[in-house]
Amino acid sequence: MAKGLRSKVKKDHKVRLRAKVFKPVEDARVERLSAKLLELAATIRPNETPESRMEVDQNSDAKNHEQSKTGGTEVPTEGEE
Repeated sequence: MAKGLRSKVKKDHKVRLRAKVFKPVEDARVERLSAKLLELAATIRPNETPESRMEVDQNSDAKNHEQSKTGGTEVPTEGEE
């Protein structure tokens, strides 16, 4: 079983160790990962071009919105029945 930390001295030593040893290592790691992510976000993906993006049809969006209002059933308009 693990020992409990009841002693104030042991707790204090643990806090100092955490602050002086582990904190700088953790901060350096976070800084490295952050820089790497910023670098990846700044690069343009080679296979992504403006033409390869999906175009959204505005008419189909309006129709889908109407269907969601009516519970998924199509609402017949004039001339459609």
